[in-house]
Amino acid sequence: MTELQRKELGMIILATSKYYGRELDKAVLKMMIDDLEPFEFEQVKKAYEDYRKNPKNRHAPLPSDIIDSITPVITEDEEAREVAARIFAAVSRYGWNNYNEARAFIGELGWEVVKLQGGWENLCYSLHTDQKPILQAQFRDLAKTLMRKSKFRNDFALGLPEPK
Repeated sequence: MTELQRKELGMIILATSKYYGRELDKAVLKMMIDDLEPFEFEQVKKAYEDYRKNPKNRHAPLPSDIIDSITPVITEDEEAREVAARIFAAVSRYGWNNYNEARAFIGELGWEVVKLQGGWENLCYSLHTDQKPILQAQFRDLAKTLMRKSKFRNDFALGLPEPK
């Protein structure tokens, strides 16, 4: 971010804060600009505009609010839903005999779910369309459980985030 963009961002932050009835001192303003400097100026500017136009927002945004809107994080729920959907898509796309292609499409987390359901071939033969909503929910919940376990247990590796 250029020095001119930093100054303009400062004016945007001050105006937005005042819009929400909050006054900032120079030290806080500098910290906020510093926090947002790694991001493209136009993205930050648009994020402030979008934030201000959202009727759910009732307070001045912190830099973390702006950063979240620029770089959204995929939640465990969203990732688990995708895993379940990929398992079902792979059954019709690859069939029981294209094990390697199905595994590559599903990913390691999804493949752990498949293994816990008796393996690929067994899963392909046992799926029925009338069971899809129930099984998708079960696969999603199992994927979430496996994600949580992988974060907190060193002996459980899925190629997922490192344990904390």
